[in-house]
Amino acid sequence: MGTSVKRYIKMNNSTFKLPDVKKLVIEGVNECGPEKWKNFVSHVEEKRFWDIDFVVEEVMENLGDCVMTITGDTSYSDSDY
Repeated sequence: MGTSVKRYIKMNNSTFKLPDVKKLVIEGVNECGPEKWKNFVSHVEEKRFWDIDFVVEEVMENLGDCVMTITGDTSYSDSDY
């Protein structure tokens, strides 16, 4: 989608003034149909999941073996929340 908006701006920008470019950005975004938006959102969500997965993997590798020791009273009641 970003490529489509950039192309729209490039083809329609004649003044190179910031207010005009801002207007063209809005027009370019509005030119993108529902299918383009759907593909864009899907791509962004997928990329986020991959980024998060890599971060979690890196953190886990750097932590090495972890042991959690629970001591004391481990009971709880509904009033604890």
